[in-house]
Amino acid sequence: MIIVWFKNDLRLNDNTALIEAMKTNQPLMCVFQINHPQLLEDSKSQDYFFQSVQSFNNNLTQINQPLHFIAGDTEESFDQLLAEFPDATAIYTNISERGYGLKRDHLIQKVAQNHQIAFHGFMDHHLIGAHELLKKDETPFKVFTPYYNQWKKLTKPPFQKTDLAKFQELAIQKQESELFKQGKQKFQQLIEQAHQFDNIDLKKVRQSYDDFIDNRLDDYPKDRDFPALNGTSDLSKDLTTGLISIREVYWRLVQHAPESDAKQAFIRQLCWRDFYNMVYAFNPEANDLEIKSEYRNIKWRYSEEDFNKWKNGETGYPLVDAAMRHFKATGELHNRLRMVVASFLTKDLLIDWRWGEKYFSEQLIDYDSASNIGGWQWASSTGTDAAPYFRIFNPTTQSERFDPQGKFIRQYLPELGSLSNKDIHKPTENQRKDLNYPQEIVDHKFARQRALDAFKG
Repeated sequence: MIIVWFKNDLRLNDNTALIEAMKTNQPLMCVFQINHPQLLEDSKSQDYFFQSVQSFNNNLTQINQPLHFIAGDTEESFDQLLAEFPDATAIYTNISERGYGLKRDHLIQKVAQNHQIAFHGFMDHHLIGAHELLKKDETPFKVFTPYYNQWKKLTKPPFQKTDLAKFQELAIQKQESELFKQGKQKFQQLIEQAHQFDNIDLKKVRQSYDDFIDNRLDDYPKDRDFPALNGTSDLSKDLTTGLISIREVYWRLVQHAPESDAKQAFIRQLCWRDFYNMVYAFNPEANDLEIKSEYRNIKWRYSEEDFNKWKNGETGYPLVDAAMRHFKATGELHNRLRMVVASFLTKDLLIDWRWGEKYFSEQLIDYDSASNIGGWQWASSTGTDAAPYFRIFNPTTQSERFDPQGKFIRQYLPELGSLSNKDIHKPTENQRKDLNYPQEIVDHKFARQRALDAFKG
């Protein structure tokens, strides 16, 4: 039999490893591994992910093909699995090209070799793999636009429909095993902790995307920067977990949306996923080290008090505070708001971007390590093709521009609801006292100069 190892590819349709495994016509055992060292406490990112696993498991159970859960240390649990099922001939899985996922895949490849079985890994999570698009001199791109111009020309892999009847024929029914029993118990514990998220309905995900293509795509370029509007596709979290494949998203758009600037603007955003995947693959230390070496000695501030005020939405800057309170409650954060709050932390407060990246990694329900690291290095001006260090967002100007009537602010800072559209972006000192809203944690003009001085060295 063949073991099909599922990770962040929680679907049957257009799952490269599964489709390739089915071509062998051998029996398939579907496995999901819960790695204890990776587990976090109080993490919305983790909770949403395991609710997505639950959704996938429910879909499999409906066709009488449940997942087999194993838990513990990744290496030990796979070693135990292969010892318990010596008739396994291969492991098929969709691999990661960077970060922890890459190390984990290499580890299990060695476990497979020790048991003298094959390990087959497939690039599935991106349209174009990290090593598939390089400059003419075979070095990686550092700037997005030249990368995008070449990326557009490449033929994208097709969407593949899975033969569900054949899958049901090949998939092995639930096996009784102490290993699987313990794995299922651990999974149930994690699901109980993740009660704040409803079970995800893939049909609704697709319907929402169809609605975006049919009714909202034309307004995407002008609406996507306004957090109070329903201007984005809202797909990132389900692409992250793999409930829907990037190829399905790409080809639905290409085949169903008429040619337009809006369509190209959205495709450009899909390209950013591949770009940041490539950047992290070629800069494996980027999670903890500035890509631009000239900024590795910045004297960051490490103020726990200021950091906590930022996390809790108590900075005195209404758009920043509304964004962070919304984020803390939901695990979601609009892209424009990510840029605003990241700029505020790294430039206005001059706090190390790694603190922000770590907090986002624990709370973002659409957390993707490459995109998150890339975004934080962009905001802090330390990454490849990053915002120049002197580009420092003015949080009040951003608020006036992208939430002009204060709709988003009023939703998450109800204490400011009575203020005018003008005052809500920068309440007066007396208004702050009357409404019990904090004074500004730092003066932006002072903070801007402090950041410029720090980057100039």
